[in-house]
Amino acid sequence: MNVAVDHGADENLNFCNYVDYFIEEQLLPYVAQGWVDRIRKKGNEAVHEIKPVQKGEAEELVSFCAMLLKNVYEFPHLGGSVPQGDKGTGGAAQDSPESSKPPPAEDK
Repeated sequence: MNVAVDHGADENLNFCNYVDYFIEEQLLPYVAQGWVDRIRKKGNEAVHEIKPVQKGEAEELVSFCAMLLKNVYEFPHLGGSVPQGDKGTGGAAQDSPESSKPPPAEDK
């Protein structure tokens, strides 16, 4: 929910609305939509039922959440590919596109 809001979603929506936002805004690749739905279902179960989760399932969910965070915060900023003022800075100051470019190659 916080990641979606950080990327422009409205506050105080339900979890399903935030999942839809990820998909509509293409914050995740198309192939990850099944995982987003799985997280939604598991989150819904956790809210309404108290039942143990298997270790392997928990590890898969944590792995997906790590991928999600890297996909929306880390990967777009590699190589200065995110324009200045773009959404999803997590509140951190962002360098200008000029300062994130590599120095020009020297002529030989």
